[in-house]
Amino acid sequence: SSGINAEYGGPGATTYGDVWVPNVNYYKIKLNGNPTLSDRPGDMYAAGPVDALKTMSPALGVAINGIPILGPNDAGDISIDEAGLQLACGGHVTPPLSLIDSSNYPQGAAPTAPIYHYHKAPSCLEPFTQDYKAISRGSTPNKHGKLTGWAMDGFGMYTYQDHGGETPVVDECGGHFGSVEEGGDVVYHYHVRAFVPYTIACQGPALGKCQDKQGVTDYCHYGCGADVCVQPGTDESKLRSYLSQWNDTWLDSYTINNFNEQCNSPTEETEEYFGPFPDDRKQGPGPGPGPHDRNGPNNKKGPNNKKGPNNKKGPNNKKGRGGSGKMHQNRKLKAGLVDHESI
Repeated sequence: SSGINAEYGGPGATTYGDVWVPNVNYYKIKLNGNPTLSDRPGDMYAAGPVDALKTMSPALGVAINGIPILGPNDAGDISIDEAGLQLACGGHVTPPLSLIDSSNYPQGAAPTAPIYHYHKAPSCLEPFTQDYKAISRGSTPNKHGKLTGWAMDGFGMYTYQDHGGETPVVDECGGHFGSVEEGGDVVYHYHVRAFVPYTIACQGPALGKCQDKQGVTDYCHYGCGADVCVQPGTDESKLRSYLSQWNDTWLDSYTINNFNEQCNSPTEETEEYFGPFPDDRKQGPGPGPGPHDRNGPNNKKGPNNKKGPNNKKGPNNKKGRGGSGKMHQNRKLKAGLVDHESI
């Protein structure tokens, strides 16, 4: 790029290559985003519909150090990684474009001096580096991720992990409902990740419509299989209290992942999940190979296992109520519809 810039000149262009030029950008972001807006999801770059302002048009948000966060692609319709760009700390400098013919601008670019910006997670900021340390030196990888920036819609972007170090269960935009502090209030927020879309693919909640907000390339996350994604273990009363600021029945209009149920291990099966057990499946206390265990007397070829009526195609389990398959339920929660979600 230095040859092109030296030829055309402009701020930051020298015969020795590009140099950084001081630059100031401004953002107005409301820090209490409304997830119940009727036009959700929104375009990842949108500002007007969420009452935001920005002086750098391709920014979708801003990091806690004031550096702009751009989308997952750069100068084309493929992601940063697919393009083979190696971004230390998640960012790089745009070549100066001040005097280049505007018809040659990369898509979404503007005539600017070199500006450092992020495309990926800003992984050299303290919220990330704190957790790169040894636990004995203060790392907290088992805590909810820390705030690393804000999207234009006002929702915070947090580092990789959720409470307990768990992987966040996010929607196609990259966000979900859950608390960001132990025992704290529930909010909608985003989590960055090491793969596309890196930050966000749209302004959430996705409501199953992320693809409607994509351009040539679809950068949507794979989601949680429901319209609304809530981190497992979230307090439903706090979720509803949060949403009641805008619309206390909003949640009931959408499908939602089964966030307030937990999987039971084979030694924790209960009739609440499975219905009455046949007499020969009543489980005794204690661990080890009991009558319902893999090596127990009622497992190998008994009526409740290989081809028995309660196993191969049972209503609650793909491979049997006493086997190893996932349990599926189709039931309504107070928090909306659950459509064959796995727990």
